[in-house]
Amino acid sequence: MSEELEARGLGRFGYKFIAGVDEVGTGAIAGPIVVAAVLMKWDATHPLIKDSKAFSSAKKRKEALEAVYDIAERCTLEIAPPDEIDLTGHAQALLRLQQSVIKTIARNVKSSTIVVVDGDRMIKGITNEQVAIPKADALVTAVSAASILAKVTRDRLMARLDDKCMGWGFGKHKGYATPQHMRLLREQGMISGVHRASVCKGLLR
Repeated sequence: MSEELEARGLGRFGYKFIAGVDEVGTGAIAGPIVVAAVLMKWDATHPLIKDSKAFSSAKKRKEALEAVYDIAERCTLEIAPPDEIDLTGHAQALLRLQQSVIKTIARNVKSSTIVVVDGDRMIKGITNEQVAIPKADALVTAVSAASILAKVTRDRLMARLDDKCMGWGFGKHKGYATPQHMRLLREQGMISGVHRASVCKGLLR
């Protein structure tokens, strides 16, 4: 869906592809940050592809991911584990992931491509044409697709961590600071290797 970009007057530049970028897990206190990028033709659209937060179930989100694979030209993602987030800081880890997925997704694309980022800040350090659009994950199909890919991937990773770290409930709260998760942190008085220590230690003071 390029309507939002057309409304901004970007259609006149003759872009052939849109590289949508979105991330999941930035606000969590455990688990990784996942950034995905999906390259689509300018006019690509699909009724199942929408903002990953708009789905009523994980099953429907997975069905939408199949639709993403059907119409996307290329998909890629990068992951920053908790220890990297603790070492470099949240912002730097996120920037590394964003730069990496854009470099990969736009490689060898001969036709003109615009990178669309969900949010109000463009990505530093890349030479590709880009635009930042608040709520782009609900407005631009390629960004919606990236949000779905990132969300499904991270949820699967957290489910695996739930199996390894029994009792923490990662499969349910996905590493976010829900009341249940915070209660477990206070009761156990410790953090697992899955937690972002730099954040959790401050919460436990």
